[in-house]
Amino acid sequence: MFLGFIALEDTLSGMMDTTNGDFLVLTPTAVPTYRIYGPNATAVMTGGTGSTAGPIDSQTGLYQFGHEILSSQGYEAGKTYTIRFTYASAGNSYCKTYTFSVV
Repeated sequence: MFLGFIALEDTLSGMMDTTNGDFLVLTPTAVPTYRIYGPNATAVMTGGTGSTAGPIDSQTGLYQFGHEILSSQGYEAGKTYTIRFTYASAGNSYCKTYTFSVV
């Protein structure tokens, strides 16, 4: 899924649902983590975690994320990046992958 366009030196922010393979909302055993990959899909730009405050508005499986997109970290205008979230629940691992473009 495409998250949109983000200006260089701005913050990429949004929300994500933690769901299982049947798209049913679940409560992960820990706060989701993410890694951002460069245009060549091999370079890890950076990583982080979702909201450490827990689910947003007491909604099961709804987490907020935010990450600064800085040229000092190697981000470049005109390129598309991939953000991959991972989380686990009941001994199963899950992931979601999104893309965004820097302008």
